[in-house]
Amino acid sequence: VAVGTSTASEAAAFSCASAFNCFKKNCIIYPRGFIIRGCKGKGIALKTRVFSLKTQAFPSFIHQLNSFFVTFSSIPLKYYLKIIFVSKKNMKKTIAILTFLLIGCGKNSDHHSITVPDVIQANNTRGNIAGQILLYDEDGKAISDKSGISVSIDHTTISSQTSIDGKFQLDSIPSGTYDISYSKTGFGTGKIMGLYHEAANHATTLIKKSESMAVNSTLAISNIIIQTFEPALQQLGTNGLHIVPVFDNTSGKEKWVHLFFSDNANVNASNYQADYKIKSSGAANQFDNYNMTTRWFESLGFNKGQTIYVKAYGDSFLTDSYNEPISNQTIFPSLSNTPSNTVSFAIPLK
Repeated sequence: VAVGTSTASEAAAFSCASAFNCFKKNCIIYPRGFIIRGCKGKGIALKTRVFSLKTQAFPSFIHQLNSFFVTFSSIPLKYYLKIIFVSKKNMKKTIAILTFLLIGCGKNSDHHSITVPDVIQANNTRGNIAGQILLYDEDGKAISDKSGISVSIDHTTISSQTSIDGKFQLDSIPSGTYDISYSKTGFGTGKIMGLYHEAANHATTLIKKSESMAVNSTLAISNIIIQTFEPALQQLGTNGLHIVPVFDNTSGKEKWVHLFFSDNANVNASNYQADYKIKSSGAANQFDNYNMTTRWFESLGFNKGQTIYVKAYGDSFLTDSYNEPISNQTIFPSLSNTPSNTVSFAIPLK
């Protein structure tokens, strides 16, 4: 074995510093690792693959000669080593110098373990994750150009972007269960929670169901009109409230509005006790469409006669809310940035 040099005859000159210098000179760098080439001599391996994970602080060095495998792990980045295996007949010499390597570089390092894993199994439990994300405008019409959506695995630096058809691929991902986030400016965010990626024999995990994103709502809710039920309904034993959001709507198409209720005057999309999504034209006289009975309010934990506060946001046609695991809050990614003022009302006593 020659350590840190380009020929076996220079092995005696080994040191961590010279190993690093030689490694830089004799390696060709590729996006996903290193290939050592040009190491000539009788019985010396001409190609060695070095694998490195972006999410790890230290690289793993995997070397192969015939059916002999050894893996070096947890070596600090400043101690890059070039290992060249010779034929099996020099196995005793190999073991001796590997021992020397462990002692020589391990003295100045907090990470100097050597492991011998099942290399074939380790290599076979990496595969791609692929899927597709669709985009829609505010009225639910499909957008043809779905490129530029950022897709990433949570708590890693692994990311990709969608092509024009909305397809994405995350390359060479180890087996495991992942949360995947995606976002695009003007469209908010989305999540794929708890995706199991088997990656057996380099198999690609295809997310069969396409994800969907809608452009953020641009509605500016100018007011909320609240009116109790007509006396005729009250005489029939039904009481409640009409809650009508008011906004400019030149398109003539009904828009989706999200209402958030609370007994706290600081109600908003992250501080509420109940929410309800309705479709509205924005007209101030549209009272017949949004009938919220006293019993409905009671089913949400409110009481008769209690003062309740409501705030309205424009929203998309999609049901795209999700739970953020860290904050444990429900995220509504398509809400407008211009909600209504907070309006209060009392729940009818009857």
